[in-house]
Amino acid sequence: MAHTVGLALAAAIYPTILAGVIVILAQPNPRRLLLGFLLGGMAVSIACGVLIVDAIRTSNRVVNVQRTTRPLADIVLGLLCLSVAWMLHTGRGPRPHFRLRRGRTPKQGGNFAQRVLGRGSLPLAVFAGAVLNLPGIWYLAALTDIAEVTPVSSRFTQIVVFNLIMFVLVEVPLLLYLFDEERARRAVAGMNEWMRGHKQPIALGVAVVVGGFLLVKGVVLALD
Repeated sequence: MAHTVGLALAAAIYPTILAGVIVILAQPNPRRLLLGFLLGGMAVSIACGVLIVDAIRTSNRVVNVQRTTRPLADIVLGLLCLSVAWMLHTGRGPRPHFRLRRGRTPKQGGNFAQRVLGRGSLPLAVFAGAVLNLPGIWYLAALTDIAEVTPVSSRFTQIVVFNLIMFVLVEVPLLLYLFDEERARRAVAGMNEWMRGHKQPIALGVAVVVGGFLLVKGVVLALD
């Protein structure tokens, strides 16, 4: 469970989630859009998690997941994380932009979050939440661990816990907005400025630590 929580914290700093929240808070009535974005993302992410875990467990009827699929998955995901770290270090990775002034209509050439969420539509917010939060590297790594958990209720609980942690950058502004709209906007704006100044070293550090851990773990399991 500790491993799952650690990977969920790594996934929580995914910049696209924060970018979506910033675009939403620039709209006249962001509360329902935040809720739609959260529900859309959580629903798809949890559903994908359940399906992936079930697929991993089903594959155990053909091969020994613990000795083949699991080590290979850890090695591949570890290498992917280290590749992300290398791209960040060399400046070849994507550079998401978070800023969007309040009340400004997004340009047609803006990123996906600005084009879709900037319309202020609840169905589009749900759609964006679903698309922007499809399973990533850290979620897939956690699911390989969760697949070994029994009973099924415990597996589902861990999937839900992972997603609750991963979406904390949506949940906190939503809760703040329910009590103090201006405080929510200031908090997200402050997080935006902090992320703009620290996102690369934080993402680089997380990618190196998680990638190295998964790679070593996969190699140890393969040699065991």
